[in-house]
Amino acid sequence: MCLKRLFVIAFVLLMVPYVPAFAEDASTTVETPVTAVEKSQQADDSVDSDRTMTRMSGSDRFRVSMRSNVDPVPLSHIHSWTLHLETPEGDAIDDAQIGVYGDMPAHRHGLPSKPRVTENRGGGDYLIEGVKFTMPGRWQLILIITADGKRDKAKFNIDLP
Repeated sequence: MCLKRLFVIAFVLLMVPYVPAFAEDASTTVETPVTAVEKSQQADDSVDSDRTMTRMSGSDRFRVSMRSNVDPVPLSHIHSWTLHLETPEGDAIDDAQIGVYGDMPAHRHGLPSKPRVTENRGGGDYLIEGVKFTMPGRWQLILIITADGKRDKAKFNIDLP
């Protein structure tokens, strides 16, 4: 019994570097860090059925659109998305800082990758790279947007079969 427990403890300790939540990679830091308070304010709203890919941010400061650059959205493959950002009046925003993180509310875990904005393409378009969904179900991509002295959050539901 004691040998079995020792084996389990050793296995867990050996696996820690391979678990994405514990891995550190300086190349995957987001431009605008997501604070612990902002993450903790995220409710488990897995019953939220709004799956539109254009919406106003949480406090109506920005109009945000998202689309996957791969159709259909793949499982277990790193891929990219295009984000389009506008003022509520429809003017493109080209100078935003955008933090990106993902969540699977039903399972209470995040993405195995650390997506980030890698390119400002102009005209309000931004390239998000490093997105990876590992299983079917409802995922959320959450954006923390800072532009023109304003900060807000936009959340997109993505249901994968």
